[in-house]
Amino acid sequence: MIYNIKEGNHYADFTFPKFEMECKLEVLVYLNKSLEYLFANKDSFDTNKLIGISETINHHKTSLRLGWRFASIGHIELMAYIYDGGIRKIRSLGFKKSDDIFDLKLKITSKSFKIDMDGVSILSEPRCSKKGFIWWPHRILRPYFGGQNVAPHDIKTVFYKKSS
Repeated sequence: MIYNIKEGNHYADFTFPKFEMECKLEVLVYLNKSLEYLFANKDSFDTNKLIGISETINHHKTSLRLGWRFASIGHIELMAYIYDGGIRKIRSLGFKKSDDIFDLKLKITSKSFKIDMDGVSILSEPRCSKKGFIWWPHRILRPYFGGQNVAPHDIKTVFYKKSS
């Protein structure tokens, strides 16, 4: 899956929505240098979204995303970006180098939000909200350059879907 956020936009190019039957997503993530940017204001600390999964149609209700923000030349800070019953939670997951490739697993269970990177559990956040419909297809969430600022240049995100 390749998504492009054009300079001056928040949203990635339109693609037809993709769905998963289980509320989990497993991909290989490539952090390329287009994720690096500089703003001379506090908006530099906004959390952008790389990829995620939503338990319901409304991703502002219950969803889990991998977020990012530029940290320093050659380094990207990764974040867990969670909506739990409509309440937003953001957790730092640490730093990766630009041009890193890593395995990512996002999963929403009846009890928690989970993120694994390269087979290691990075986050297990307890869940407060009730579980949604188990049989409902879960939407894969596309990249978004968030906050007040729009993308300062073209941003390309690359994910390789892993077989479940």
